[in-house]
Amino acid sequence: DLMEKLKMPSDADLMKVAIADLNNSSLSFDERYRALNELLILVEPIDNAN
Repeated sequence: DLMEKLKMPSDADLMKVAIADLNNSSLSFDERYRALNELLILVEPIDNAN
């Protein structure tokens, strides 16, 4: 369905991808560092809400 393809992933989905990348030892240091930065960006608003 076209609407499903156009749907943006949720923050939770993006966090899951970043965590999976962090746990993937076959990725380079730079790729894992990027995943860590993406996770930080996604988590900061949650942390600031408290």
